[in-house]
Amino acid sequence: MDTYNMYVRGQEKEIKASAKRTLLDAAAAARLPLLVGCKGGGCGVCKVRIIDGMIEHGFYSKSVLTDEERSAGYVLACQARPLSDVTIDL
Repeated sequence: MDTYNMYVRGQEKEIKASAKRTLLDAAAAARLPLLVGCKGGGCGVCKVRIIDGMIEHGFYSKSVLTDEERSAGYVLACQARPLSDVTIDL
């Protein structure tokens, strides 16, 4: 199983994030205050910005994560999975 480091801008924690779990799951396991909505990629409540690193976007509604937002580095934490070490901005 691939495990990566997840850094959260403004937090003092380095989080272990599995490629099989979402960024939201990793944040919840580390008790980070990340907003949660539907957990299905349809509401956009858990939208975060990837500062550095690669992720798999997973399934999401384009009405809550537009192509422009995706190009700017935004992802839905409930669907995104790390493919490398990542740094996110809440």
